[in-house]
Amino acid sequence: MSGWIKPLRFTSVLMGALLATVGFVVSGIKFELPFLTTILFVLAAGTATMVNNDWEDRFHDAKKGKVFALKNNRAFGKFNRVLWGFAILSVIAQFAVNINFGLLSVALLFVGLNYKAVYRYPLLPGLLVALMATGPLAFAQMVRASSEVWILIFGTFLLVFGREVIKDIYDMKIDGGYKWTLPLAVGEKSSRILVAALYFAAFLPAIRITPYVFIVTPLFIITAVFSLSGKSSKLTKTAGDISLVIGLLTILTNEILTRNVI
Repeated sequence: MSGWIKPLRFTSVLMGALLATVGFVVSGIKFELPFLTTILFVLAAGTATMVNNDWEDRFHDAKKGKVFALKNNRAFGKFNRVLWGFAILSVIAQFAVNINFGLLSVALLFVGLNYKAVYRYPLLPGLLVALMATGPLAFAQMVRASSEVWILIFGTFLLVFGREVIKDIYDMKIDGGYKWTLPLAVGEKSSRILVAALYFAAFLPAIRITPYVFIVTPLFIITAVFSLSGKSSKLTKTAGDISLVIGLLTILTNEILTRNVI
């Protein structure tokens, strides 16, 4: 059963839903229909994109022991198509609420579907994932522009790009000739220094939204130390993810307590 659940990447998808929620709250938008259809889209499109990535990479992933999609080739393909059906329905719901929401949703789905096409282009794979990760925040910005949301978009972009570099460090042994990655181009040591710099560059502007973000300072320091010291890429990625989630929850809690948004 876990073979069908793991490709959904619920942790990453729920992170997208959390980002969308924080974006709406920071913008002072109530939890009404536009918010609900956006969350539906983030969940449906997120899981569809994640599973499609595993489907596209099933032969490559087999090199690192991920063989479920390849062993269940036909069933996994059907699973992928069903999820894309739900994703398309969520796009229709977005169009019904706001045409700009619908257009952005189509753009994000298109990028997600064609992500593999940029594998061999310098920097594009990681940058594209980071750009897509800011999508959930862009919906709120369309309704009510906010400087705080721009800060979140900037910070999210840097954090997710750093996260992709960490993942690419882990996959260095199998990515050569298949995917252009920063670690393959500049080496592991330089990549780890960059990750630490990206996390701090993302963290500092967030203080403008609420000084309570300082609560995650120790976690960001730990993430940077893990990266610079050559700790396990998975451990570094996990520390960074925990930092991001606690930071977002801190912002969300502060905004809910100070704004009438629910």
